[in-house]
Amino acid sequence: MTMPTSDGELNQEIPDVYRRQIEWYDSHAIRYRHWYLGLEAALLILAAITAVVTTIHLWGSGEVHDWVAYLPVVTSVAVVILAGILNLFSFQEHWLNYRVTCEKLRREARFVTGARRRLHKCSGPAADIC
Repeated sequence: MTMPTSDGELNQEIPDVYRRQIEWYDSHAIRYRHWYLGLEAALLILAAITAVVTTIHLWGSGEVHDWVAYLPVVTSVAVVILAGILNLFSFQEHWLNYRVTCEKLRREARFVTGARRRLHKCSGPAADIC
């Protein structure tokens, strides 16, 4: 057995149990990262819009449409709802936990693969040297 020269070759040697777990944790980490970053970006944008609309409404002169008076309330409610969703579903915590677990599994899989490679290398006529 030759030494792998790339991650792709090393991944070929990783046992299926590790590979399936790594893929599961990796896909879930990516999913929770996207949810967290998307909701966090929406939260920041809505908070900024709330501040701008409130300022325009307070300083505005002349005719203001009726719906503009309700816009700060609507955006504020949306900010509160998004903050609650982020807190309730813990997207950031899940993302970080899944990512850490995935990386630990990758490290363990490489260790197991290396140990098996060394064991295979040392079993045979050259076993005395190992």
